[in-house]
Amino acid sequence: MTNNELRALAECSRKGDVTAIEQIIASASGKAEFQDYELNSAVSQLIRSRHYGVLDKFIDKGFISKDLYDYDRFSSTVFHALLKPQISTDQLASYLVWFKGYLEQIDDINEEVGGTTLFEYALQENVSITLLKVIAEAGADVQRMDQYGQTLLFKVCSLRMQPVDRIVELVDWLLSEGIDPNVSNVEQKTALHMAVDTIKMEVVVKLMDAGADPGLKDWHGESAFHYAVTRQFNPDLLELLLNYGVPDFHGVNKQGENLLNAFLRMMPSDSEANLRILNLLLEQGADPTAASLWYQKEKTGVDWLSERSAATLQEVMERGYLDLNYLDNEGNTILHKVCQVDINYDESKARDLYKKVKYLVGEGIDPQVENIKDKKAVDYAMEDNLKVKTVEWLLKQ
Repeated sequence: MTNNELRALAECSRKGDVTAIEQIIASASGKAEFQDYELNSAVSQLIRSRHYGVLDKFIDKGFISKDLYDYDRFSSTVFHALLKPQISTDQLASYLVWFKGYLEQIDDINEEVGGTTLFEYALQENVSITLLKVIAEAGADVQRMDQYGQTLLFKVCSLRMQPVDRIVELVDWLLSEGIDPNVSNVEQKTALHMAVDTIKMEVVVKLMDAGADPGLKDWHGESAFHYAVTRQFNPDLLELLLNYGVPDFHGVNKQGENLLNAFLRMMPSDSEANLRILNLLLEQGADPTAASLWYQKEKTGVDWLSERSAATLQEVMERGYLDLNYLDNEGNTILHKVCQVDINYDESKARDLYKKVKYLVGEGIDPQVENIKDKKAVDYAMEDNLKVKTVEWLLKQ
């Protein structure tokens, strides 16, 4: 069959000229001498006109193959027309009967084509859930895991740029099919990791209600809490996860860093959202005095707080999460630590450091306290010319 014959067939189908359709098929060669897009167009019209008998003849002639291994990909093939039929609701029932009948003739419906199965391709292409269920009924394995250890649930939770309502419905269905939400892929990521990373709030709730564990860690040592806090900086996600569990604040990731310190290091600003995350972590028991590694060097939350803005430090102090009388192992007060911060030739940081120093002293930290090296906070400030205003102010105290 040629491109011209397919075009003629589509036109006759549109007009409902059954006699002409039969004549074209009878005279056409059994050899496929057409482009995929012409076959797609003809098949789409045959579906709209409900000429399923003609489609059966296409199957018999091999134009629509029952062996998925005949294809090197699903995209741009006849499956585009089959999976996204342009039909009205009242035509759907009859189409589903024919479509299921075709699927049941396929040799191996779970055959991978270009690294993906027909069912997985349909998921990615935003195919209706009604058709997806028909594919499953025809034998597609919804429990299947690919070579990377990814379940269909994992893949659905990874989808982007698709309607949230559809994703939620798919997740509901796959969970009802018994897929375990805690199964991890080769990177030890779970469906919950992906739902959090793509900010699917409703999906997170569905997974958690089905027993998803927010404390499971990927191969970087990061849990869903890490994804909410240090990837998305999303307090709503964090609060949602906290309704189901509490982070392991003592655990560390592969870099040796705990959750609070990772957030404080990466905290992009003192926005309301970021301060809310910080308060949620501290409320749940995160310890700002706990040390963890960063580039093989121990740093505490206090160290990172000393580098953050005056507004952030003030928020933590005023909520009582950090004792004003705090001293580290070397006898450094919070004031010492603030004055030790490298401002990297940044005037704005020098000004903010000045605010932090005035605030801490105003709260009662004694600037005359010396650490075990017999150094006061001002001694560290003197090491940077940009901190001159801070030095002058401290010397007057």
